[in-house]
Amino acid sequence: MRFRTLLAASFLAVSLVPLAAFTVLQWRETQSEISRSDEMQARWAHRAALEAQTALDDAKRFVLLAAEMGAVAMDGETTARTSRTLQLSLEQIASTYGLFENLHIDDARSRSLLFVPKASERGSNLNVDHSKRWHSRAARARAGEVLVSDVFQAEGALNRPIINLATPIRNARDETVGVAAAALSLDAVGRAVERKLPEGAYRLRIFDRAGRSLYPDALSPVSEEWSRILAESDAADGALRKIEGEEGRGYIVQSRTADGWHILLLRDGADRTHLATRTLQQAAAALFLLIALTLATVWLVSGTLARGVTKLIRHIESGRTEPAPEDRVSVPEEFRLVQHRWGRVLRGLREKRRELETLNSELESEVQRRTEAFRSQHATLSALFRDMREGVLLFREDGTLLLANPEAERLLPGPEATRAERFESVLRRVMPEAPDAKPELAWTENGRSLEAKAFPIEGAPGEPARGVLLRDRTEAAQAEALKESLLSVVAHELKTPVQAIRLQTESLLADDGAWSPDFRGELLTNLDEAARHLQSLINDWLDVARIDGGLFRIEKRVLSLSSVLRKAARLAKSRYDFTLRTEVDEDAACLPGDPERLVQLFSNLFTNSARYARPDAAPEILVRAARVDDEVHIHVLDNGVGIRPEDRERIFDRFYQVERGNRRRSGGTGLGLVICRAVCEAHGGSITALGRDDEPGADIFVRLPLFTDES
Repeated sequence: MRFRTLLAASFLAVSLVPLAAFTVLQWRETQSEISRSDEMQARWAHRAALEAQTALDDAKRFVLLAAEMGAVAMDGETTARTSRTLQLSLEQIASTYGLFENLHIDDARSRSLLFVPKASERGSNLNVDHSKRWHSRAARARAGEVLVSDVFQAEGALNRPIINLATPIRNARDETVGVAAAALSLDAVGRAVERKLPEGAYRLRIFDRAGRSLYPDALSPVSEEWSRILAESDAADGALRKIEGEEGRGYIVQSRTADGWHILLLRDGADRTHLATRTLQQAAAALFLLIALTLATVWLVSGTLARGVTKLIRHIESGRTEPAPEDRVSVPEEFRLVQHRWGRVLRGLREKRRELETLNSELESEVQRRTEAFRSQHATLSALFRDMREGVLLFREDGTLLLANPEAERLLPGPEATRAERFESVLRRVMPEAPDAKPELAWTENGRSLEAKAFPIEGAPGEPARGVLLRDRTEAAQAEALKESLLSVVAHELKTPVQAIRLQTESLLADDGAWSPDFRGELLTNLDEAARHLQSLINDWLDVARIDGGLFRIEKRVLSLSSVLRKAARLAKSRYDFTLRTEVDEDAACLPGDPERLVQLFSNLFTNSARYARPDAAPEILVRAARVDDEVHIHVLDNGVGIRPEDRERIFDRFYQVERGNRRRSGGTGLGLVICRAVCEAHGGSITALGRDDEPGADIFVRLPLFTDES
């Protein structure tokens, strides 16, 4: 931007601020004046509606007064005197109100009894049949009710648009003896309302509830614009609206009377727009004058400044510390000071440049040395980061992933497309919400027990700001769970036999002379059973230890399967009562195996079936054995609670039992089925849990070979 242009723009910017502020204030004042005139128009519209309603209410009251006077005069025989008195009263009412076209009373046969005026252009108005006229329906109205018609074209004493008001005349016996009616002069009503308005300020339009014109020009055709305005009267009552129609452009405000008349005040739009136009014209004139004065001032002042700036530019471009004689600035004083300071700055810059060149040379050597050291350190850290046994994730300050080592990829595997989202979710989960909480997290994913700890990193923007250390805690968690299960089982299972032995021993040590030999024998028997139970638990744990150590051995010989089943049943029945049925095929009656281990196998299976019996059914066990090729297939079926599909493999895990916590059944170590599987596998067979689809209970399937290399 050139200097003169910038100077002119600066002058204009400084000058336009007060001009704009003055214009805004003037515009707001104009808008306030327009708003006040709009509010005044709305108030006058409301005033006009009240005046129109007052005129109509007065007309109703005078019609009711005529009816009351008629009721008094017509209660009995009507004389000439009463007729004259009533006629004079009607004339007095008509002259007092001044807005009636006529006022009359009809008798019970709907014939005009009294009429004001008595005669019209068509002749006398008395004794005229009004049974076909609108006001005759008032004979069926309630007492004191005044019916008001819509505007219509009169065909009788009058021949112009009118509005009729009528009310029934009832005597003291509440009998309808006639009708009091009046025709309202619409022009008189309109003029009466107009007299209450400011002279010449507004034009008045009155419509009835059906949208027909009442004033001026009653029953004249209504334009589409007026019809639209009347149709929207409910939503726009009291609101100012712009109209452009046959009567020109203007602004209207409408209001409604209690009887549903539409009162519209129309104001010429020229006055309203003139205020805004005048303000804009004044602002435009002020702006033009301001621009002219600014340009003249800039033209006069900028010459001297432009010459000083040109000399200063030539001096700076020359690169000399002292200006040439033709480039020396004398006016204005500020430019001369700038030129002098520029020479001093240029001399100082040249000295600093020489110093910087020396420093740059030394700095370049130092940077090269430190770069080599950094590369060596970076290589060492990269190798350490890559080969760490823990997973490491590094994140920026905003939480986006920066680096992840291979161990983190192994611990949290997944597709490359979701790599960043997968690791960033770990950071969001491990960061504590509470300020005093530890940034640690432990969870299980893909069969692994994982542990994450977050730590801050102090670095520059864009470098790692947070880190997360991932550890695989699967083996530790498994060992901890096994330890807890072992302690729980030992504490629970050893408690019962040890407590029983202690109680029996204390009883024997009491040496009560009154005890019978049978009671002492029972104590010794119970003591022996508790010792046997304890011995059984210890044997189970020793067997599991042999299994873990690879020392579990069997000694095979040919044996009878039925004999094995009977011995196993006797051992199981020493603790539980149940019914055993066997179905052993002849081909499966004999098989090679270790009799003690097989008795242990089936004794554990029978004990489990009896232990998990249903509360509503006595335990029943069925053993089916059949030869299939070179194997014996044995099914141990019971009618107990059964085994859920998701538990059919887990029941062979050590210390696992279907029911946990306080509902855990007593007498089980969680090792019986572990030993059963070890016995089957030592014989070269297998054991699995099946479901019984036809009836409740479990089906334990044992597969044992008939022939082996040893047999």
